[in-house]
Amino acid sequence: MTHTIDKKNNQAKRPKRILIIDDDKNQQRLLRQMLKNLDYDVVGVLGSGAAAVEQWANFNPDLILMDIIMETPDAGIEAGKKIGSQTTLPIIYLTASEDTAALNRALTTNPQGYLVKPVTPPALKAAIEVSFVRYKYEKQMMDYREALERSEQLFRGIFTNLQIGYFRVRPSMTIVLMNPFLAQLLDVPPGEELIGRNLRDIVASDLHPHAFLPLTGSDAHEMTWKLSSGVLLPVKIYSWPVINSKNGEIVYLEGTVEDMTRSNIIRDQLIHAQKMKVISMLSGRVAHEINNSLTSVLGHAELIISKVEPESKINKYANSVVKNSRRASNIITQLLSFSREWPENEYSFDLVKQVLNMLDLIRHLIGSSIELIMEMPDYPLEVLGNPRAFEQALLNIAMNARDAMPEGGVFTIKLEKAYQDGTDALPKTVPAGIYAQLILIDSGVGMTQNVKKHLFDPFFTTKEQDISTGLGLSVVQRIVHKMNGHIFVESEPGQGAQFQLLFPVL
Repeated sequence: MTHTIDKKNNQAKRPKRILIIDDDKNQQRLLRQMLKNLDYDVVGVLGSGAAAVEQWANFNPDLILMDIIMETPDAGIEAGKKIGSQTTLPIIYLTASEDTAALNRALTTNPQGYLVKPVTPPALKAAIEVSFVRYKYEKQMMDYREALERSEQLFRGIFTNLQIGYFRVRPSMTIVLMNPFLAQLLDVPPGEELIGRNLRDIVASDLHPHAFLPLTGSDAHEMTWKLSSGVLLPVKIYSWPVINSKNGEIVYLEGTVEDMTRSNIIRDQLIHAQKMKVISMLSGRVAHEINNSLTSVLGHAELIISKVEPESKINKYANSVVKNSRRASNIITQLLSFSREWPENEYSFDLVKQVLNMLDLIRHLIGSSIELIMEMPDYPLEVLGNPRAFEQALLNIAMNARDAMPEGGVFTIKLEKAYQDGTDALPKTVPAGIYAQLILIDSGVGMTQNVKKHLFDPFFTTKEQDISTGLGLSVVQRIVHKMNGHIFVESEPGQGAQFQLLFPVL
């Protein structure tokens, strides 16, 4: 047997391996010699269809020559069908019969060739080589299809599960493609057909193709979409045109849409935190200076009182100085409390026990005209923070509730474990995790939206100036944030107020 030489790799090419399956000994010898003369390697000979099914894989052939009529008239066809279910190797049928029905039965197994005996060497070689070419082509096509399916599955998975909006529209704003996340963002009901609809029917804003193109020198731009439901949706758009290479016209506009609602909230919180830090620093410095002066004024006023007659005008004036100095001192104390750097995550303590220990103090603080309701768990809730600072925050909210119910009412304190995993209705700005949720509810006068907006601003108050400094809730917010917690308020005029405090559980 001669082997051809691959000049590029300077190695002998392996001859194709052929497995013969035929029950006629003479045909076996004839085929073996013919294949040897044609430079093929006969790796084995089997004499029945049953043997072929059981043993073909042991020979590791590149092609199978299969006689149709062996132990039964269709033994070869049945064997070819079973082998074909296990491999894509090319099979060429051999038969001495020109029966059309047999040919049709053989074709159902998708063979690579069909030869009628007697077989000549040229016909055999042509059939084998054509089979290899066809097999190679079909294998390539199969590989291409599998690669295409994998690519399509990958794209579909990304397209379906991408947590950012994706769109493709025509210049007329007709939707060509839109992923489920963007459809959900636009409040489109699940399952509603979007392809072919106009984006202007969903987004009531004045949309123009240029609104989707990046501004000069910018990769993205922000805008506000007004949905058909009336909701205003702040978005950031990364977009690009798909250009027709022949005429330079825009065929599609495609890109991504990011919901900026949460980002804007976080940005506003950061700006607010920076503003609070500056105010805190200034408050602390000013408070220390004023407190030093007040100490001197108060001391001298009390000294005057001790030296003059109780009924004298000087005594009256000095007492007025003492009274107002002490009020100013109380304001300074709150300013210092507001500016104080509480130790961060200094202690691990049980929030349940801490609240229960304050029960008598809270009852005394809110007075007998207000009913106190407690809903506490029978398990501990360990958190990190400063217990003394937490007590101050709770007392400040209790005092705020008391002032909101001058005619009496109900003050409810509810503590429980909450999960940010989709099972509890926690605000979406709260990160995933387990929290100790402290809810404080009063049945007081409630708040307007404007009051809620400025509730945690330093020095903001709706009470008379000689009653409140406007620092109590600012201190609360500062303490909650120091404990890595979150605070939210719900209130409507005449409907009372609810404070929701969330602290990460250890």
